[in-house]
Amino acid sequence: MYPVLFHIGPYTLYAYGVFLAAGFLGAAGWAAHEARLRGLDAGRIPLLLLAAIFGATVGGRMGYVLLHPAFFWEHPEEILFLWRGGLLYAGGALMSGACLLAAIGHRHPDLWPWLDALAPAAALGEAIGRMGCLFAGCGFGPATALPWGIRLTHPEAAGPLFTPLHPTPVYFALAAIALFALLCALRERLRSRSGLAAGIFLTTWGSIQAGLLPFHETTFANLGYARALTALIGVAIGIWICTTRRHHVDRGNSSR
Repeated sequence: MYPVLFHIGPYTLYAYGVFLAAGFLGAAGWAAHEARLRGLDAGRIPLLLLAAIFGATVGGRMGYVLLHPAFFWEHPEEILFLWRGGLLYAGGALMSGACLLAAIGHRHPDLWPWLDALAPAAALGEAIGRMGCLFAGCGFGPATALPWGIRLTHPEAAGPLFTPLHPTPVYFALAAIALFALLCALRERLRSRSGLAAGIFLTTWGSIQAGLLPFHETTFANLGYARALTALIGVAIGIWICTTRRHHVDRGNSSR
């Protein structure tokens, strides 16, 4: 594992931050591609990217603070010290989704096509971002005797050292790549039924999160509950979208 890529004077470049940024940029690039394929204004992508980053940062930090209330009650100034780490995935995912909806506009006539364009982009971003966990030595699962178990050896890794662990970030990355490929393969079939791609993404990704919960070691019980709740919310919203949009046919969308 390589949590720290290199140092430049007093500054440190962390692998997790690099892959997180790469995930956002990769997702934005693919979202622009999807937008053009669907006849949408790809010029709105920078605004949506900023909304996603803002939501992920603020929501992730809020979730982390709520997970460690005693520490931040005694050290409230630490809430702003993001460079020291501490973002909760569940909070970031929920707030990012809310910010994206606000940026698109919940009454925007192209809301559903936009959500469909963002779905495969989000899966791609997840796949790239999870590699940051792999390099940082965080987010690994419990000990395993399986041959693909990974031993953390770097002293700055977030997990236990020298013990074969489930490479949970790799599991998530592979699942995200598979979901990305599925959504791309279904693009033409779902083109006239806007919203279904977004519903499939939320339902499938939420199910993947729930299925991988046993392979996600945590020392905080509340963190496990937060992950389970996020997965449940994603599945519930995804099922609702698929149920309400499956019989909807867009007029003129097939020509885009």
